[in-house]
Amino acid sequence: IASDSEAISNKIAASLVSLVPRNDILRTFKVISNKTGDFIEEIGVFAQITVGQIKAGFDADLTLIDSFAGVHKIYCSAAEKLGLRKPSKRELKLQWGKKVSEIISELFSRVNIEEAKRVVGEVAGDYRHPLFPGIAEALKLISVAGFKLGILSTSNKELIIPHLEAAGVASLFEIIVGGEDTDERKPHPSVFDLFL
Repeated sequence: IASDSEAISNKIAASLVSLVPRNDILRTFKVISNKTGDFIEEIGVFAQITVGQIKAGFDADLTLIDSFAGVHKIYCSAAEKLGLRKPSKRELKLQWGKKVSEIISELFSRVNIEEAKRVVGEVAGDYRHPLFPGIAEALKLISVAGFKLGILSTSNKELIIPHLEAAGVASLFEIIVGGEDTDERKPHPSVFDLFL
């Protein structure tokens, strides 16, 4: 019996592969909910099908990368180094989906923000979040089916790419749009325009 994460991966792959060129409209859909501990997020996956080209885009955190617990540990360690109270999981959840600089500004508003960014970066260092089980295989299946893969994330690319490299899937992605590439956040259309 497949785990929830494997079922999610299979659902993503099956949904995207089923889109192989039938028409040339943009399809935006949510696959299913993903539970990570007590954190629930809708999984956003979209595809654009045009003559001769198929693109599939994913959010990175909590869609491909199992990052919440690790990110919480990073912010707690940074808070400790800065002499601040550690943020609760609930406090981080309320910030999730914002750009990293916005999260740091909110969680560490009592200290110099540039210093807080430096400490968070230092703590994050070589930390690698794993992909959800089955995601690497699903991405390879989708790629073999002819999709050009991409990522749209509010996280900066420097925070995404090392996790993909560690999992051996970075080379599958044609484009990665990070939080530093736009002033807006998803679901603003301009963010999707960078990918499409």
